[in-house]
Amino acid sequence: MGINVPEDFLGMASEFLNCRVGRTPFKYLGLPVGANPRKLSTWEPMLNVIKGRLCAWGNKYVSLGGRIVLINAVMNAIPIFYLSYMKMPLKVWRELVKLQRVFLWAGLSKQTKTCWVKWDVICKPKKEGGLGVRDLRLVNISLLAKWRWKLLTTECEVWKEVVGARYGRDVIGKVNLGDIDVTRTGSCWWRDLCLLDSDVRWFSSAVGKRVGRGDSTMFWNEIWIGDQPLRQRFPRLFGMSTQQNEVICNMGSLVNGLWHWELQWRRNFFTWEEDQYNHFLDIIVQFAPTVQQDRWLWLGDGVQGYTANSAYSLVVNKLVTPSVCDPINDLVFKILWKCGAPSKVSAFSWQLMLDRLQTKDNLMKRRIIQAHHGNCVFCNLAQESASHLFLHCDRVAKVWYDLMRWLGLTVILPHNIVSSLAILVTCANNKKERAGLCLIWNAYMWVIWTVRNVCVFNNGVFMEEEVADQVKLESWKWFIGRVAKGPCMLYEWRWSPLDCLMR
Repeated sequence: MGINVPEDFLGMASEFLNCRVGRTPFKYLGLPVGANPRKLSTWEPMLNVIKGRLCAWGNKYVSLGGRIVLINAVMNAIPIFYLSYMKMPLKVWRELVKLQRVFLWAGLSKQTKTCWVKWDVICKPKKEGGLGVRDLRLVNISLLAKWRWKLLTTECEVWKEVVGARYGRDVIGKVNLGDIDVTRTGSCWWRDLCLLDSDVRWFSSAVGKRVGRGDSTMFWNEIWIGDQPLRQRFPRLFGMSTQQNEVICNMGSLVNGLWHWELQWRRNFFTWEEDQYNHFLDIIVQFAPTVQQDRWLWLGDGVQGYTANSAYSLVVNKLVTPSVCDPINDLVFKILWKCGAPSKVSAFSWQLMLDRLQTKDNLMKRRIIQAHHGNCVFCNLAQESASHLFLHCDRVAKVWYDLMRWLGLTVILPHNIVSSLAILVTCANNKKERAGLCLIWNAYMWVIWTVRNVCVFNNGVFMEEEVADQVKLESWKWFIGRVAKGPCMLYEWRWSPLDCLMR
């Protein structure tokens, strides 16, 4: 393959070397080099790999909890190499989300299933009521931003020299690339890199300088003291300065071993401007030059430097609308996934707390069943909503109170599902009891749902005492599978569960 060489010379060289003539695009380490990232055909090999992986799971039953793990660990990991080098088009992102969404709710079934929760909610962290599935658009941004970070920090790398020769040496070490004109010149990769934070300056605001000699740090235009550039903190003083584009070492000098600022202004200060000027001096007087070189800092994570994980968290905070904070929801969602219940049960409880379970009430809202089929299967007296089915049905309430007596707790019947878990875990005296009570709550909800399905589909019978015993049995099985040592016997669990939880 030749670059800027005539075809006849290329053919002659290939005959002399006894090799074939290559053409772009070609694959290198699985990545199409020279391909147009805007075209869907460039991304089809990656999409085919994901579809092939889905087909490999075709003969296996995977629960909702297992599918959540596979999406996070496998389906979101396959595109990482592509996303590290190319900006993903919107149509490719939609195709990826479609594959993930269909697999989450329908598995590998050919039937169309209802998507019960919005994808934006699913992409939230688990402690905020989501499933922790990362948004691949934001993952793409955080991975591409690493090239911006490498432009600032790495030394003596060939690709960096090529970028400097192609687009000018001033782009090396430049934080804000959004003001560079890339409409006509520049590759797709370079344009995407420059426009990465064009709308919201999330990258520029997260990069600072640790000043040493001060010979490579702009006094007004870079973050080197505080959390924003001095031109933004003191715009009026910046407009009056005659040194707007100077580096720090040119803004003063050492006199008898002490640093003195030599600031130059267009005019004298008005009386009402002197307070701002004095505040400005109080801030910069903290600076003292050293013999070390200036060094870039990643403010998103002050410990490890730039990482894609810290950049992703920053992008989420800057670009995603934050959800309304509810202390009760924060409490229950935080403990739900850590109590030791099976993953399919935790996923079921998550769906239940969002009121996105396949209750008759929700099925009627989606016009899947008619209104005259919507009564509770246990009492046949009220509409089957989540709160009625699991708490307020007279027959189910007997099971609830039986379990509270078993636990030695006096808890009134909560008004909704989230409150039922919140009230229960607040009765705990320590972390072990909190996790154990959450485990028992999961067992209660799971057993009620399985018995309900038996009654609906197999004409089963609801027996309060049997249901309560089944809750105790299931919770004991999950508990002994969770603890590493000192498991209790079933009769001990039935007699005093709180004592067993403290082992």
